[in-house]
Amino acid sequence: MSALKKLGLAPILVALAFVTACSFLGVKKESTGGASAGQKSGDGSTPAKAIVIVPETTLKSRANLAINTTDNVRWFYMKLQSGKKYYFETFGNGDPDAYVYHKSQVKGDGTISGDAVVMNQDDGRQGNNARIIFSPSKTGEYYLKILLFAGRAWSGKLDYRIQ
Repeated sequence: MSALKKLGLAPILVALAFVTACSFLGVKKESTGGASAGQKSGDGSTPAKAIVIVPETTLKSRANLAINTTDNVRWFYMKLQSGKKYYFETFGNGDPDAYVYHKSQVKGDGTISGDAVVMNQDDGRQGNNARIIFSPSKTGEYYLKILLFAGRAWSGKLDYRIQ
């Protein structure tokens, strides 16, 4: 090993051993969506820069979301399957609304055609947050839009999962 240290290869071998052990044990890196989800994750300011989320059966959170009075929207991109029930809920201060759109309804600049597939059916558990529970009628790519009305600010998190 000392010869490997002199050559600077020890860290590479340690990393390779770690990756091999994780693979053997079935440990997976949490997916950020990326190319497999059809879009790279961004800051959420527009659909083209949507934050990619990958709902699974275990509860996931996207924390540290801030929406202010001049930047009143956050977009999330996801692939959903028909026949499965999905849960999305915001937690934080403020009173956001939430909408789900099929990808075919949304342009990169945020222009929307048609009504939302679903919008928050009920305020969240904290009273002033949004909650959506729904089953898409078709498998495909969707956007979740969290929106505040002018003059308000919100900071919090989005919880999501397959129920």
